[in-house]
Amino acid sequence: MKVTIENPMGIEWAQRARRVCGATKDVPPLQLWRERHSVLYAMEFWIDIEGATERAWNHLAKTSQGWYVWTHTSRPDRKNRQADGLRDFAVKCNPAALITLAQKRLCRHAWSETQEVVLAIREEVRKLQPELADLMQPLCVWERGCRQEHPCGYYQGQRLAGDQ
Repeated sequence: MKVTIENPMGIEWAQRARRVCGATKDVPPLQLWRERHSVLYAMEFWIDIEGATERAWNHLAKTSQGWYVWTHTSRPDRKNRQADGLRDFAVKCNPAALITLAQKRLCRHAWSETQEVVLAIREEVRKLQPELADLMQPLCVWERGCRQEHPCGYYQGQRLAGDQ
């Protein structure tokens, strides 16, 4: 599987959106991501994913809010279809969608194939925006505890980047 990410609209767009909303100065990227403010929607990533499993594609295609998917067809009546059980697809998303994706799909209760794709996405995000990648954690880390009826045991007091 191969994941590549482009960041066509950089952090300067998010800082500009903060100023329009009344902020008087720019903030470090980590604070920008942690705010979870509307400025997170000002920035977009383009993600190409090649060779994901059908199950991982299915889980990721169902992600909503700020996550738009284009995929290669697997319909048997189409020419040039993908018939090998693997899917190639592209995603346009914003930082808030990436954080939400990680919260849901990095839980140890999620399918391992889906976790593998999300971990690969996180590593590619790290190359562009390391502060954002540090916040791409399971929901239990954000909430400092698990809400599942049968917790997996992952959360053991981990902290998000920048926590005091």
